[in-house]
Amino acid sequence: MLGWSTLRDAPIVERDALSASKARAFAKTVVARPELGVTLMETRQIGDLSIVVLEIEVPVGQKPVNDIRKREPFLLVFGASDAQWPDVFALRSNFPTHVAHLNAPEPGWPPRLCLSVLAYDEVRRHWTTEFYVKSLREWLSATARDLLHKPDQPVEQFLVDTRCTLIVPHRLGEDGLDPSKPWAGVEITSTLFRVTPQAEAQGPHAQIAFMLLITPPRQHGAIAAAPTTLADLCALVDRDGFSLLDDVDAQARQWIKARQRDFTPVLLLQVPITRTAGGDPERYEIRAFALDTTVERLGIALGILDSKQPAAALIRAGDGRCDGTTVVLEAWNVQTTLSRSMAARYNGESAEELSYVAVGAGALGSQLLNDLTRGGMPPSAVVDKDRLFPHNLARHLLLRSAEGQNKAECVAHALSNVLDGIPPIKAIVADAMTMEWDVLGGASVIIDLSASVAVARRLAIDAPSAARRISLYLNPSGTDLVMLAEDRDRTVLLDQLEMQYYWLVANDPAFAAHFRSEDRERYGAGCRDVSGRIKQTSLAVHAGTGAAGFRRAVADPGATAFVWRLDEETGEISRTALDVRPMQPLDVEGWTVFVSASLREDLIQTRLSKLPNETGGVLIGALDMERRRAYIVGSVPGPRDSVGCRTSYVRGSYGLETTIESLCMRAGGNLTYVGEWHSHPEDATTEPSSDDWNVQAWVSEAMRDEGRPGIVLIVGARDMRFIVGSSERTLDLAA
Repeated sequence: MLGWSTLRDAPIVERDALSASKARAFAKTVVARPELGVTLMETRQIGDLSIVVLEIEVPVGQKPVNDIRKREPFLLVFGASDAQWPDVFALRSNFPTHVAHLNAPEPGWPPRLCLSVLAYDEVRRHWTTEFYVKSLREWLSATARDLLHKPDQPVEQFLVDTRCTLIVPHRLGEDGLDPSKPWAGVEITSTLFRVTPQAEAQGPHAQIAFMLLITPPRQHGAIAAAPTTLADLCALVDRDGFSLLDDVDAQARQWIKARQRDFTPVLLLQVPITRTAGGDPERYEIRAFALDTTVERLGIALGILDSKQPAAALIRAGDGRCDGTTVVLEAWNVQTTLSRSMAARYNGESAEELSYVAVGAGALGSQLLNDLTRGGMPPSAVVDKDRLFPHNLARHLLLRSAEGQNKAECVAHALSNVLDGIPPIKAIVADAMTMEWDVLGGASVIIDLSASVAVARRLAIDAPSAARRISLYLNPSGTDLVMLAEDRDRTVLLDQLEMQYYWLVANDPAFAAHFRSEDRERYGAGCRDVSGRIKQTSLAVHAGTGAAGFRRAVADPGATAFVWRLDEETGEISRTALDVRPMQPLDVEGWTVFVSASLREDLIQTRLSKLPNETGGVLIGALDMERRRAYIVGSVPGPRDSVGCRTSYVRGSYGLETTIESLCMRAGGNLTYVGEWHSHPEDATTEPSSDDWNVQAWVSEAMRDEGRPGIVLIVGARDMRFIVGSSERTLDLAA
């Protein structure tokens, strides 16, 4: 490696003799263009390095904060390979060395300026001499006024980047990298090492004895050169009564007592970096310093072991303790493993801990959970009964090595290995339709990714848990992503949200093809061995959209429901929000009848619009026979052959069956005819007349063939009356 004096005193050559093309162009341009304010002093060449010495004029203002002069001399070093930024060395002996964006001088070297944070590969394509002169002048002018480092820029690093990097656990101390435990340094490459507990180390590894220290705060400014001895390091960090050598002495004694004499000592320092003198630390820079010795030889150097009898007991350090100049070390960059909070920060997310159980680890579920985990929000458990088959790999997070294995176990294992310091994600291999409820534990949210109505209903209604339920799934063609999110207090459950979603899809022309099934691909011989044709590119977009939607839903205490549509041609995503409101429950004849708020409002307005005559129509909804729940979400107006007068209403039939079939088909067959409704005039109550009971008998008879109840609804001025079988219940409209 060339020394500074060798560079400075390299042979002088004509500028055309410079080997680096950029150096020749630079010298030629500054001579030809005196208006650039650069005076070429001399050009030199040594090996493949071309050297340009110059003076540059600098606008420093009337009262510069930092000592930058109106003319400054510099030595520029260009490499013939043009692989990196040309080095810029300040030649003035008293050039300021405390300022930011400056590499502090190594012994025997002048300070070196850092003109840009951009990689040279990104700059090279638009490089010109004028650009480089401008960059240098702007650096000097801004530094003179102390404006180079912007207030919104992160504070500068403490030490230059070095050759080797060490990966350590993000937790430093008893719950992470505990110095009292034996550790191993596992070589990944010649310049990259990973710290792991010695008991887990496989293959060749070094035994490491760690020392963890927090140094006194350091104000950011010039970036220090890497120390090469323990004495150099002490000079960098010792201040305010802090003595690194004293701490190393004490730690070495502990290592020796712990029988770690043959271990390699590594000092792991956390350096608090402040923006201003005496300010609060804005970050902690972690650096490792590997001593080129063993604990035993370090003990001898420190005078705590007898050099003639190193295996003997510790001795008291006397005045002969070394100052660290003979203890060689190498500075290493440090990367910490990825913690939950770090992952959230890198993703621009808040680092909120959420205990949630995911039910379903299929194509959408595995990728959505991957997005959440990498954003710092991993699930506490994953539930799925299925195994991974070859066709799943077209759209699944898992790899071919997991073929035939349980999805829940493999997904939980994969996600557990993303973040360090989180409890292992629990894998629950169980059928969500029969699983025991204790698997939900103390989760605050259950995310349903099963794409099963049956599972969603069971989770929403049957599970004895206070956890909020949120369901995400794709439509059959994979163009739309649906999210239904209960409110935090669970006043609007998933089944109610599901019904309101069906009614939206059935009535909005934009969703006419929402439930249309595209061609399906057979992957086996069984009648159910078919899979939908959905693009992985589309599913990946939906997974990201769903993960972001889940985060927003969790942060919002209210109930929400959205449908996102992806245009696979343009990549555009549109969002439709549902008008989510609680559905009013009424217990009638052993059934719980839920009525949507929008239906109540619609029927009230329809009645008022037809006064003084009666009016009516048919009721649309769904029936859950297993749980004896009836959901009424909408109505179809009476057809044109209906007859309404002041005291009666006769519902016609012209085209009604076709209208109902079309509407229910657009809802994917999830809605159906559930009964009839009609209004009573202003001066009448909702007390059913004999004609009303006849209608109820007719509806019940019509529904009996399918084993379903018949529902008749009477709308009056003050209430609504529901008749199911022989029972009645009223709903006060003023409530």
